[in-house]
Amino acid sequence: MKGIIIYRSETGFTRQYALWLAEELGCRAVDWKDRKKVELERYDTIIYGGWFHAGGIRGLKWFQRQLPALKDKRVAVFAVGASPADDPGVEEALAANLSGPQWEGVPRFYLRGGLCYEKMGLTDRFLMVLFRRMVKKKEGADSETYRGVSHSFNGMDRKSLLPLSAWAKNE
Repeated sequence: MKGIIIYRSETGFTRQYALWLAEELGCRAVDWKDRKKVELERYDTIIYGGWFHAGGIRGLKWFQRQLPALKDKRVAVFAVGASPADDPGVEEALAANLSGPQWEGVPRFYLRGGLCYEKMGLTDRFLMVLFRRMVKKKEGADSETYRGVSHSFNGMDRKSLLPLSAWAKNE
């Protein structure tokens, strides 16, 4: 397999998953900032990884524009977010982001990351303050959601890459 992983990461969770996956597959992981330096046509397997931000997968629109040139390639997408993988909202968010004929047959994977307030930009930290207030008012300070977004945490698990790795290896 001649593969490549293009990833967009803000606080490091998506980057770490991309690096682990690249190590597992023996391929390159390239930061989204360097995407224009990569000739995607040279690869037979292309994986895009982005993080959920306000319900959208960052960088996905760019990747979607690449799809027509990749129609004969094996393509997959993974998204990283703070929610547990079994949260029903995860599948809804994936479906909302990856709907339409261009995404038919493109496997999608979700990987739990976490929150790192220390690495977030000022705008995102402010938005999280507003979100926490909304959750506290709606669900209360004892709710699992409120407790989950009240502090930084790392929910990463390298084992969660197994389905994506198996797909990439054609297993």
